[in-house]
Amino acid sequence: ALPIFCLFFTSLVPARLVAGANPPAPIAPDTNSVWQGRILIVEQPGATLAFAPQPEPIREMVKSGIKAFTGAKNETAAWLSLVSTNDKVGIKIYSAPGASGTRKPVVEAVVEGLLAAGLAPKQIIVWDRRLSDLRQAGFFDLAERYHVRIAGAVEAGFDEKHFYETALLGKLVYGDHEFGKIGDDIGRRSYVSTLVTSNITKIINLVPLLNHNLAGVVEIGRAHV
Repeated sequence: ALPIFCLFFTSLVPARLVAGANPPAPIAPDTNSVWQGRILIVEQPGATLAFAPQPEPIREMVKSGIKAFTGAKNETAAWLSLVSTNDKVGIKIYSAPGASGTRKPVVEAVVEGLLAAGLAPKQIIVWDRRLSDLRQAGFFDLAERYHVRIAGAVEAGFDEKHFYETALLGKLVYGDHEFGKIGDDIGRRSYVSTLVTSNITKIINLVPLLNHNLAGVVEIGRAHV
């Protein structure tokens, strides 16, 4: 399975950390459980100013958060406990038009942490569903500054061998793998991007939490498929 972790470090009993403060002790894993979710909430009053993200406080939040989440003594050790320098790390963001997308200073802080940990720029991929959205949101400029790669799931194509299937027919839109095709089963399968199946070995989710009228609070992960 492809390892994924989310940077809204979201344990069943959440730990709360104010950026710059001494980190709490790491939560011991439950060896009786197959999987245990862990939540770390990092707070910094100066992270935004008039709703605009502030790069320096955000960098400190990411640094403090990743150290507290992993229990490592420094940021480099923290990142290397989650990824290796041989990994191809995909930073999944949300860049579609609107005011609720992934903030660039958050992506910058993560990229800087990975580069400082020894990952080569070519091993880091900032990606979303479409390249056009990434360009309009300014992530092409970010990729050029840090010399990291940028990719779109649609442009990379979808892997016909990896999908999940539902009994309900979905409404296909332009860019979906089966869009324009005809058949009884068309619309039942959601195919995974080849970015995930062939190009990326670890995923860091930097997608925002949003309110959905039917689903409640959700994270936007639709471009994985």
